[in-house]
Parts: sequence; structure tokens; C-alpha cells
Amino acid sequence: MAQPRPRKLPLEHIRAVVLTQAWAGAYTTMLLADMGAEVIQIESLDRPDPWRGGYPPRVSGTYPGNQPGDRPYNRAASFNSVNTNKFGITLDLNTIEGKGCDGPYSTYMGNGGTTEPMSGLSSLMGYGDDPPMNSGIMHTDPVAGLYGLSSLLIALHHRNRTGEGQLIDLSQQETSVHLMAYHVMDNSMNGSVHRHKGNRDGRMAPHGNFPCDSDDSWVAIAIRSDREWQRLCAVMGKAELATDQRFSGLEARLHNVDELERLIVQWTRGRKAYDIMSQLQAEHIPCAPVLNAHEVLENAQLKERGFFDRVDHPETGTHLHAGTPWRIAGAPSRVRTPAPALGQHSGQILSKLLGVSSGDLASLVERGITGDTPRLDD
Repeated sequence: MAQPRPRKLPLEHIRAVVLTQAWAGAYTTMLLADMGAEVIQIESLDRPDPWRGGYPPRVSGTYPGNQPGDRPYNRAASFNSVNTNKFGITLDLNTIEGKGCDGPYSTYMGNGGTTEPMSGLSSLMGYGDDPPMNSGIMHTDPVAGLYGLSSLLIALHHRNRTGEGQLIDLSQQETSVHLMAYHVMDNSMNGSVHRHKGNRDGRMAPHGNFPCDSDDSWVAIAIRSDREWQRLCAVMGKAELATDQRFSGLEARLHNVDELERLIVQWTRGRKAYDIMSQLQAEHIPCAPVLNAHEVLENAQLKERGFFDRVDHPETGTHLHAGTPWRIAGAPSRVRTPAPALGQHSGQILSKLLGVSSGDLASLVERGITGDTPRLDD
């Protein structure tokens, strides 16, 4: 009996020529490639993507076995993690750039580490009287990447209906403000200015991460109602706390949150995070271990769903990558190819799509306009 043919990926009819780098734009175009688009990433031999970690002898980044190797720009974990399923070429595009944005900050330099504070997010992160904090992973980049993909899909839909293209002007600051929309509304309506309060929450108590049986083991607990608080007290073997006036209601628990958290720690300390999760989830109480990167790779839920893909890279070897975060019925949702080495597909793309002859291609390589070997720093 003939097997049914697998469905094609939804964007296999799309070709995208992109000049994105670092995280936000690279993430947008990786998601585009994950959906089947033929994404051709253009880079410069003289100005490498910063996530490639630079050229020798000045290099920085995370490499397999902590060894940069002879071509570290092809081994950097940061670049290889957000450029899978793409083609990569090098080409010198030394032309006058157009301007498609406005506003008083339109010419300012920026990245995730500066747009996160400018969006207001950093003002909500931190502890007590400590200064505001950044998240540590620059949330604004992947958030802008997701909005970028959404904008591209809307523009493609518009083109399919009308035949007209679209100019997309996407602000990383503006997309990130959406993450704190509640606080913006609260200030607009009530003049309230929310300060950072660690892992605590104004509508739930207890709410936070609590230490378990070792220094690097923690569990997250979030109590949403008095009934959940009563069930938590029963699980802890402290039923008397459910009627304790210090904790008999959300306002009381928030007022006495220091003592409340001390009691929770007394119970969680010495217990295993997964055991606590099992006990509390059985009572319909939100609870989960705080996983580090190794524990994420070993997580039973992610393993069962086959989320991680084993990707073979010619210069880094075989490693697990975060897989495609969606499932489309009948269509493959895997990492199909590793991130391209610098200029890996230059000859293939320039000759196949642009008709560049072998002689002209050799001339472009000789003049440093394209190729796969940069002029290394002295």
C-alpha cells in the first residue's frame, strides 16, 4: 500500500534574501526558514555577524569543547543556534543606505541590552532597594523576532490578496512595551508606578522560587486563591496556618510575606523539587522545578515530544538544538540543515540564481567581494 506523501511546509514557495544578524532579525528569518522559505543570508567578509564571535586573533564566544579552532566564526554557538535551515553567502554591498524609520531615536545605536531598559521592562526586574536589572538574555530580541515573523506573514497574505508589497517598520522598543502593557494601563488609569519586587506578585502569595535539597535546586510555587493556600497548608502538614490570621486572605499574606516565605522555605528545604511538584500538582496547585540548561535537555516532557533535534554541523560536530516550537499536521517540523558556514553557499547561489559565470565568480573571490575566508586581523 502506497504511503501518503508528506505535506509540504507552508512557505516552501517563498524565497527571502536577508541581511539580518545577531539575534532579533536572525531569529525572525530562522522562523521563516523553519516554515519552509528559502532564506539566503547575506554577510560581509569585512564585517562579520557579531554572533559569529569575531575573527582571529580577537574572538569571543562559546565553542565546542571551549576550543575556537582555526575557523571560530563557523563554530560559535550563538550564531549556529539561530541560523539553521538557511543558505549563507558573502557579498560586499557597499552602497548608500536608505532610511525607512523616524523619530528622535532613529539614528541611535541599540541592542537588546539597551532596548530592554528603554521598553520599561528593567524597571520591573530586581529585588527590594537594589537597582533595576536586565533579564540577562535580552528578551527584546526574540520578542521582536516573533513580531517580525508575524509582520512578514501578514505582508505575504496581503500580497497574495492584492498583489501589493508592504514596507514593514518594526521597532524593538515598541514590540517590547507589549510585555508590560498591564503596567502601562495601570499608570494611564491610576498614575501607579510599579517597582521591581523580585519574584513576588501583587495578586498571588506565596509566589516565588524556593530552595530545595541542594544549593542549585529550586521549585516555583504560585498560590492563586485562598483555597489553594488551604490545600498547600494541608500538604505541608501545617493545617493550622490556613486559619492563622496572618495569612487568612491575600491581603494578609502580602502584608506578612516575609514570614510567609520563611515558612514555605522551612518545608521545601531538604525536599526534592520534582517530589514537591508531584505533591502540589496532585492538589491542583501550580508548581514546577526551576530547571537549568542541562535539566531542560533531560526534561521528560520535552523528550517525549521530541522537541530537541540532533544537528550535524561540519565544523562543530553533532549537537542538540532547540527544535521547531510548533507542530503542523502532516508537515515536517525539524531542523533540516545546520547554520551555514561563512559564505558556504556563495558559489551555488550566485551562479544558480544570478547566472554569475565561474570566471566572474573567481574574480569576485579574488577581490574579496565574496568567498568563505575573511581577511583575518593582524
